[in-house]
Amino acid sequence: MRNSIRYVARLAGFHLRQIRATARIDATIMAYVNIVVDDPTRLRIGKGTTVSPFTEINVTSRDGGRSGVYIGERVTVGMGCNLRGAGGIIEIGDAAQLGQHVSVIAANHQFDPDSLIRDQPWSTTTVDVRIESDAFIGCGSQVLPGVTIGRGAVVAAGSLVRESVPAWAIVAGVPARIVGSRLAHSASLPDTGSSAVGGPATPSRNGSSGAET
Repeated sequence: MRNSIRYVARLAGFHLRQIRATARIDATIMAYVNIVVDDPTRLRIGKGTTVSPFTEINVTSRDGGRSGVYIGERVTVGMGCNLRGAGGIIEIGDAAQLGQHVSVIAANHQFDPDSLIRDQPWSTTTVDVRIESDAFIGCGSQVLPGVTIGRGAVVAAGSLVRESVPAWAIVAGVPARIVGSRLAHSASLPDTGSSAVGGPATPSRNGSSGAET
């Protein structure tokens, strides 16, 4: 792994300026946010976004492999979130909201029994997470690799999301299952802009097109 830059907001302001120069951060980064990145060009945080205290953003790779976190505009990342774009790519669209202590994991380790898990490379079969615009992820939820959460979808607090969620769906539970739809509550919904921020092309994933039913 290449040398990583570690930045803790307000405790190491020099590193913040260094990352901003190449990572295209135009956002409010609050105190005690921890950013670990070995290639700042793979980190993007859009205008009007707020990243709350005690959040960790990890954008590291092994030997220059796949990694990235690309966050759109006017996104809220709640206190204590865990965004791990190591071994995969996380994309978060405009105006999405993540409650407190949400974990988004872009890749998992392989589990070959012949070697230690910690020494094994990232899995390449189910990777990346895409959270589209206006999606709401309730506090304490976990979003696993290979998942797309569609535009305007709602994930209830404490859910485990291991399958993709359709646009406007409401899901809850462990594992998350569809329990409703925002479309049932309103005939007109606001235009929040693009569904996701621009980043490198994302290959197809193994996650299914809808949440478990």
